[in-house]
Amino acid sequence: MRLRGDINAFIRRNKAGLVILTVFFLTDIVYLLNTTANVPIMDYWRYGDEFLDEIYNGGIKFSTFWESINGQRAVLTYFLFLINVKIFHWNTRVAVFFGAFVTGLTGLLLLKIMDADPDSEVRRPDLWLKNLTILGIIMVLFNYVQWEIKTIEFSAPFSVITFFIVLNMWLADRILNNLEMENEKVLWFAVLLGVCICFIYSAFFPAVVGAICICGAIQFFSDYKKDKFRYIGKYLITGSGIAGAAFIYLRGITGVVSSDANLTVFGQNIVNGEFARGLAIYLGSSILHTSFAEKLGFPIIIVTGSVVGILYILAICYCMKYRARMKSFFPLMLMLYTLLSALLLLYGRGNVFGPEYLCSSRYACQSRIGLTGILLVFREMMGEGKKVTRLSFLAKVLVPCFIISGMILSQMTEFRLSPFRRLTYDTMIEYIYDIDNKEDEDLSVFQANTPSGQEYD
Repeated sequence: MRLRGDINAFIRRNKAGLVILTVFFLTDIVYLLNTTANVPIMDYWRYGDEFLDEIYNGGIKFSTFWESINGQRAVLTYFLFLINVKIFHWNTRVAVFFGAFVTGLTGLLLLKIMDADPDSEVRRPDLWLKNLTILGIIMVLFNYVQWEIKTIEFSAPFSVITFFIVLNMWLADRILNNLEMENEKVLWFAVLLGVCICFIYSAFFPAVVGAICICGAIQFFSDYKKDKFRYIGKYLITGSGIAGAAFIYLRGITGVVSSDANLTVFGQNIVNGEFARGLAIYLGSSILHTSFAEKLGFPIIIVTGSVVGILYILAICYCMKYRARMKSFFPLMLMLYTLLSALLLLYGRGNVFGPEYLCSSRYACQSRIGLTGILLVFREMMGEGKKVTRLSFLAKVLVPCFIISGMILSQMTEFRLSPFRRLTYDTMIEYIYDIDNKEDEDLSVFQANTPSGQEYD
């Protein structure tokens, strides 16, 4: 009965947010119905070639999931692929719609996190600003810049990864804000985080761990004069879990292909400005659809990314300056995750393929998380009892509007392109049935390294 009462109270407090989430979830379902087809895309042809015989002949082993490919392990991806094959006979759309469902759950979790202080009341003049921020966060969550992740089977693992990033950072924030918590609860958190490092986060686990550890270090050193080593046990439990899981994950892993000189190239890119250019492209493509770069050139992405970068600086500075007022490290963790992911991508991909590669739609899955943190920081400026200047009022209106405008433009662009993606997938299915009679030239349209293929891939 108490649970039912808590749920009803949550619904009453978050009616607008739940309506917004429902509308965008249903819109996403319609988009996926019109865009996707039951055909494997990209890496999943390789997964099928490698694993189908083992799956159907009972030879699948843990070592198959645990293998190191190009500097990372894809345990979650392989596991979800196995479930899809065994239960749904490799129906790719099941994975796509599962990803949409998990994204909806992540939206509910974010609403729960934003409802962390249920007894507080938002002044009526600020209510529409709060809902504007929620609108921005939900739009970022269902970001259509990341169409590549949304419309293929990668939707399933990447949506799960995002959910557990949000969950673990929220739990870490709760511990940092309640260090009196029992060691047993901290231990359970360390176990969960360790499991995610080994089996879920894949190559992006350093960004998750780095964001949590940086915030932990800020908390420790900020309160050192008062607390000394009083809560050192909590830090040691969490640190031990991270170190142990990282050792297990990294042991025996092979390096990134074609990047033996990555460290040297990375240093050169920092000096010659390619690093800054790649970072701007990465941040800009978190808001603008990649087609804008194709039509208007990369300068539009770089300018947008520079503006987004300024927002990161302002939001992080606000978090540090008003740490006591913020009462939460969660937004800072989200922003740090996106920036640390940029470092990983610039090192592992930008060095090899050039900074423009970071404009790929698949990386909006990482960069959108930081945008959520920015919106949460500016939402904090709306609290009751805070002095509101004209400048701060403009900031907390213009920032969500800037992000929402980019989301709208990208969504309109993607909705215009989605029928052509569906046409491409349907054509691929027709060719599969008659593949023995097709020439290589007929199949080249589906390869991303051809101009016609790049239009859709």
